[in-house]
Amino acid sequence: MDDRERAVIARMMEGDDGAFDEVYRSCSGKLYRMALFITGNRNDSEDVLQETFVKCYLHRAELKDPECFEAWIYQILVRTAWHMEKKKKETARFLTRAFSMKPGKEAPARRRSFRRMLPDRTPYRRS
Repeated sequence: MDDRERAVIARMMEGDDGAFDEVYRSCSGKLYRMALFITGNRNDSEDVLQETFVKCYLHRAELKDPECFEAWIYQILVRTAWHMEKKKKETARFLTRAFSMKPGKEAPARRRSFRRMLPDRTPYRRS
């Protein structure tokens, strides 16, 4: 890392939004490729990248040394990607169970649990 990059990261850590934009432009390509490698999906990779930079922006003051920035942001990206993948698998597993309900004692409990996951909506009524 050269002195210019170090200075930009130091300004970003102090709250300079222009420096944050510069960091985004310089790092987003590499981070996107890493996210794509982990998720294997362009849409998910874009979500991971966006969430990574949101976390970076919110926690930028916690970074102690500009020299550690690259390792720090890669760590955020990897943890975010794995968390999102885990959440996606849990949702898929839940939906698979919810839609493969068979009549019986556990079906009403599954339906109640599924309804709790859905957003509150007013029921559709025909006029």
